[in-house]
Amino acid sequence: MQIDYDGINDWFYEQTAKADQRLLDDLAEEFPGYQPRLSWEICDMCHGDGSHSRNLGVIDRDEWDPDDFDDYMSGRYDSPCVPCNGSGKVRRFDIDSAPTEIRDWFVKASEAIHDSYATQRQEMMYGA
Repeated sequence: MQIDYDGINDWFYEQTAKADQRLLDDLAEEFPGYQPRLSWEICDMCHGDGSHSRNLGVIDRDEWDPDDFDDYMSGRYDSPCVPCNGSGKVRRFDIDSAPTEIRDWFVKASEAIHDSYATQRQEMMYGA
């Protein structure tokens, strides 16, 4: 069985990025009235481009027909970036500006989610 390590890592990043956004919704429910300070940051997955071709894995020029390789280099095979929805940027919670109670809640919830996804990623990489 061949394991798609790049695909697994992309899945992990997409899941944790979506989980971080859901945590912001949970934060609003857990602490009604609190307005978190958010900032825009360049997306780690697509590096601000809004799309990527990471789903294709490592590309060797020798494996491609010259026209297809030119299409690849032009972005024709790129997929829209899930974490940023193609915008190239994501909203991040400025945790340093939060009161201690909120910061502690957010860190604990975030670590639990990320640990769960990290465990799933490890299991997938070992073929489980």
